[in-house]
Amino acid sequence: MNIHVLPEQIANQIAAGEVIERPANVVKELLENSLDADAKTIDIQFRKGGSSYICVSDDGKGMDEQDAHLCFTRHATSKLKRLEDLYALHSFGFRGEALPSIASISKTTLRTCDNDHLVGTEIELMGGEVRSKNLCTRTRGSTFTVEQLFFNIPVRRKFLKSESTESAHIINSVRLYALAYPHVHFTLTEDFRQIFSSPTCVSLEERVDEIWPRRSCRHWIPLKFDKNAVSISGLICPPGYGYAGAQEVYIFLNRRPIASLCLLGIIRECYRTYLPPKTYPAVFLFICLPEADVDINVHPAKREVRFKNEQILRQYVFEALSTALQTHVKTVGSVSTIPQEKEAQEACNTADMDKPFLAPTPSQWVCGNKEAVENAMECNNFKSVEDGRQLDDKVRHCEMKTTIVQDDVKDRWNGEKIQQNIVKDHHLAHLTFLNVWQKRYALYENKTYLLFFDCKAACARICFEKSLSQLQQRTLYLQNLLLPHTFTLSPLQSASLKRNLVFLNEQKICSLRHLNENQFLLDALPQCIDVNRANLFVENLLLELDNYGKLQDRLTWINDVACMLSKQVFLSELSESRVEYFRQELSYCNNVVTDPEGNLIWYILSVKDLEHLSLHGPEV
Repeated sequence: MNIHVLPEQIANQIAAGEVIERPANVVKELLENSLDADAKTIDIQFRKGGSSYICVSDDGKGMDEQDAHLCFTRHATSKLKRLEDLYALHSFGFRGEALPSIASISKTTLRTCDNDHLVGTEIELMGGEVRSKNLCTRTRGSTFTVEQLFFNIPVRRKFLKSESTESAHIINSVRLYALAYPHVHFTLTEDFRQIFSSPTCVSLEERVDEIWPRRSCRHWIPLKFDKNAVSISGLICPPGYGYAGAQEVYIFLNRRPIASLCLLGIIRECYRTYLPPKTYPAVFLFICLPEADVDINVHPAKREVRFKNEQILRQYVFEALSTALQTHVKTVGSVSTIPQEKEAQEACNTADMDKPFLAPTPSQWVCGNKEAVENAMECNNFKSVEDGRQLDDKVRHCEMKTTIVQDDVKDRWNGEKIQQNIVKDHHLAHLTFLNVWQKRYALYENKTYLLFFDCKAACARICFEKSLSQLQQRTLYLQNLLLPHTFTLSPLQSASLKRNLVFLNEQKICSLRHLNENQFLLDALPQCIDVNRANLFVENLLLELDNYGKLQDRLTWINDVACMLSKQVFLSELSESRVEYFRQELSYCNNVVTDPEGNLIWYILSVKDLEHLSLHGPEV
């Protein structure tokens, strides 16, 4: 006979290998038990990365003597009574494997008491075997102490990381549950040093501000979405601020931390034009679904879940984040009043007609609350002239989109303060134009900070939005070439261009003709492209044609083409009047915060920032 049943101790250790990979998993399982017991206060202590000592104490329901004995029995649970309960789970643990798995690889002590008894129960186990059972004095709740983790599995202990790494995993795990349950008082202590103590919080913003003290919630974008029994809420970072990895993307499903590659991809797609390439946003995303629409029993540690309608959920998440970001960038700034006709004409007459871009040159920008802006006349109507040709015969109204906040920069998010809604600002900030730096940045100053205006990013944003609108209507402005540009392609590229030649001419992206075999002639190209860069335009256009063949989505392709055109915008010499022209053109854009690739258009540097740099700068 070759088949036999494994002893219970070996089975528990195998289960421990699935559930307990590191000390952070022990903390996670014990935390979930405390939350399932309706605890209002949870205290977590650990030493030496958790491998030496872990203690989780709560004021939950507690257990009587019989339940205290049964909880260390494999597959013993209070959460399931029938098969149908699997499809309506409202708790974390339900398999009944966590406690016996933890006890089988450590020295575990349980002290617990419920409301019905005056004394509690204390049970001590070593390697899964009960060593002692005693009565103890304890108030309502439970205390689990885990020591000498993996003492009987040296291989697993050998592959643990350094104490600092294991500690970081524990701290991150506790923070996740503290975020999911702001109404619970959490205390975390490492080696007798308190990491954080977060009392009961009314909102998620308060909890984030407490356990991530270097981040101010005033600069987060709140998220709220409800549709067809699906609720999505949380906090998302403003445009322009990202991380090299996805370590700051936190996703919660029914208040359970999960990992989901599909949702991570949707989040990155929403931020595609709001963050620089290869960066990830900071997101706290909370999704609430009916229990019947999700399977959380896919992974033993419940890291991954399976959705019943994944495509619909992806659509809802995309809609929620996109709407929040679009609303945010649209509310940046305010509409100023219309100056009198005479003042507008005088402003236009001050422009230097020899420059390719002309606009009024106010000595300062005035930004403040609505009432203050109505009394200000700094933002005048203007006419723009390019290459000596008048672009607009009518006086256009100026829409002030950028506001400046008086407060000092206190953390990395405070660059967003210059994009705060003008209604929230109650101070007039006067800025004086200084100079153009590196042929790209316009510098302004006041008593509190320096403002850097990235003219190249602003020009790219202007070109992108104008080109996108024109491409959608097939009215992209083209410039005819005095000497048509002739170019030769490889046979493969030539075949691709021939297939799409009619399409390109119909969409009015350019004017192309096929001469012979692999030779083509370019008669006209978009007005925003420098004629000296016709070769680069053709190369990028061929790349976009390849993408179009893969995507089969005209709207997406048009968006990519508009982005491609914006990257090729050439920025020549800058003057104050030309900078003002860019700033006013930018005010008509839907997004005045970032360029099409997600790079910030505005940067600020405060006096305190300079003082901080001087304190930590190199010695002279």
